[in-house]
Amino acid sequence: DSLRTELENAVGPDYLIEMAEDSAECLEVCTELLENGDEIALVIADCIMPGMKGDELLKHIHTLSPKTLKIMLTGQAQLDAVSNAIQYANLYRYIAKPWQSDDLKLTVTEALHSYFQDQKLAAFYVHLEEQIAQRTRELQNKNEALIKLNEEKNEFLGIAVHDLKNPLSAIQGWTEMMISDYDDMPKSEAIEVASRILASTRQMLDLVNNLLDVNAIESGETQLSLSKVDLLPLMRSIVVYYSERAKAKAITLQFKYEEKPYVAFAHSHTIIQVLDNLISNAVKYSPHSKHIF
Repeated sequence: DSLRTELENAVGPDYLIEMAEDSAECLEVCTELLENGDEIALVIADCIMPGMKGDELLKHIHTLSPKTLKIMLTGQAQLDAVSNAIQYANLYRYIAKPWQSDDLKLTVTEALHSYFQDQKLAAFYVHLEEQIAQRTRELQNKNEALIKLNEEKNEFLGIAVHDLKNPLSAIQGWTEMMISDYDDMPKSEAIEVASRILASTRQMLDLVNNLLDVNAIESGETQLSLSKVDLLPLMRSIVVYYSERAKAKAITLQFKYEEKPYVAFAHSHTIIQVLDNLISNAVKYSPHSKHIF
């Protein structure tokens, strides 16, 4: 009763104090509290008590609740028990009997403060590890997104280089034709060839402007301005150009259509790219002496 009174005076009404007459009752109380989800911040055991010695009791309690702090009350001749409790039960302090009330109060309050500081520190580390794990996941996701974006950029640049090659080849072909046939070329035909060269240069300019749009490349998005586009003149111009190139492989391009508008709501430059790539690949990968419809 005197020990309970001193403990109540030391810790106040904020803590539940359980007393046990022997080691078996102490283990029973501890087991019940832990099964109910209660924390056991501190256990004080006498070195000499019924059932088992205090150091053995504290070893059992340490097995049940390793974080619980342990204090042992001992006489001067019981240092072996203290050593055993330190080694196997992580003894926090021992208090020699007869104890001083102020010493008991100071030791108990310091033990409780240490216990809850350790709890706060453990919770802080758990929270810190969760934050680190979350930041790591975010960095991994961003890294994967950057890798994907870089792959898309490289793919886009590869397509752009391919698309630039076609109008450059067209300009080269039409220019060589003008140079070789200039003396015999009628003015109307020269104007037509020059118009095709101009159309190819405009196509290249559009491609270059898209390449210079760094923000669109980095974000993986391209801003397309859609409008009504008549596909027939575009297709007709592409077929005329590739018909000349196809002659080198004895390939003929058959383009059948009705004289009417073929209107689509699209981006004109992108449509030209698509149609140009289709016809270019058809000519490039078709065997000799074949027909392309």
